[in-house]
Amino acid sequence: MEATLAALKPGEQGALVRIQGENRLRQRLTEMGFIKGSTIGVDSTAPFGDPRSYSIRGYQVTLRNAEAEQIIVEI
Repeated sequence: MEATLAALKPGEQGALVRIQGENRLRQRLTEMGFIKGSTIGVDSTAPFGDPRSYSIRGYQVTLRNAEAEQIIVEI
């Protein structure tokens, strides 16, 4: 089942399927290690829900929900 990264709750994880959106966003995320098939886990959410912290390839990255909505994962 596919969903956006923003739809996952803390403690859940998914495998990256694709990154939607503009080329600049896709390039930046790819350079940060967001590569097809990588497992991404949701670590925590800020008090008001934005931004959120994710684990990917052994490190943590923080993304705004608008960015996370562009990342499609397989749950």
